This record gives sequence, C-alpha cells and structure tokens, in this order.
Amino acid sequence: MSRRFSPATVVAGVALFFAIGGGALAASRVLITSIHQISPGVVSKLRGKQGPPGRQGAPGQQGAPGPQGAPGVVPAYALVDPNGGSPRLVSDHTSGFVAVSVGPAGQGDYCLTPAPGVNVTSTAAVATEEAFYSGGAGIVTVRYPTSGPSCGAGQLEVKTFDQSAALINNIAFTVNVP
Repeated sequence: MSRRFSPATVVAGVALFFAIGGGALAASRVLITSIHQISPGVVSKLRGKQGPPGRQGAPGQQGAPGPQGAPGVVPAYALVDPNGGSPRLVSDHTSGFVAVSVGPAGQGDYCLTPAPGVNVTSTAAVATEEAFYSGGAGIVTVRYPTSGPSCGAGQLEVKTFDQSAALINNIAFTVNVP
C-alpha cells in the first residue's frame, strides 16, 4: 500500500523544515559581540537591581609628607588710649604689639613697637579713630617716614590731628597690620 501525502501536509512539512533549518542557519551566522547590539530595555532586565554596598576596604598606607609651607604672617592689631599724654595699649584689644610711646614730634605722635615676627616696615598698616577712649574728633594717619624725625627702626608711627591739622593727644585709635 502506498500512501500519498496531501498537499497541505507537504506544505506543512516544508514550512517546518525551513523554520527549524532557518533558525539554525540564523544562529550560526549572527553573533552578538557588544552590549550595544542588545535593546537597552533587555540589558537593564539582565543586569537586575543594584545590590547593597560592600564593606569598606582596609585603609591605605600613609602618604609621603608634603612640601614645606610658606612662612606665616603674624597679624597685629592694637587699640591705643592717649591716656592724657601717657599713651597705653589696651591689652584686651591688642595683639602683636608690645609697647607704645610718644613719638619725636611730641604729643599726638605715637611710636608702636611690634612683637617679634610682626613686620610693620613693608606692610600697609591701617589706623582709624576709636570713639570710646577719644576726647574729641580728629584725624588718624599712619606715617611711613622718608625724611625728618621719626620713630625707631622697626616701629610703626601713627599721628593724630585735630580739624586744623595740629597734632593732638586726645584721639584714641586702632591700628591693624596685615
């Protein structure tokens, strides 16, 4: 007995042959070599959720010492009370100065002696009038002498004047040296 296949069976068999053989053929020719060949949605599902952080590792070795830093600057400031002609430093508001005296021009001229390490000769000191210890209003200036009588070497000279530009000894002042 001979059996004949119906045309539908033949078509179904041929389709099955190509379906199985075609997939194998495609699999043998397509090779994924990069994650960029896969859809980003599929990649994120493959990676999954991020897990908890791991334990901290052991500390590393001590590093080498750094280079020597630049020399520091000692800031200095003072509050000078004219004190009726016998000037004094107000200690609660003074650092970096050790003494004040009447300067070579007399009353209203002050010589401030800085502490060791404070540079008053090549910095731009600033002086302003201080109201509490002052007996009037006036003008306060820092003098960097180029000629004439002046304070000793390494000292800072400050002068106080009244409104007529005459030296006066009733003006208190603060001085700041950067």
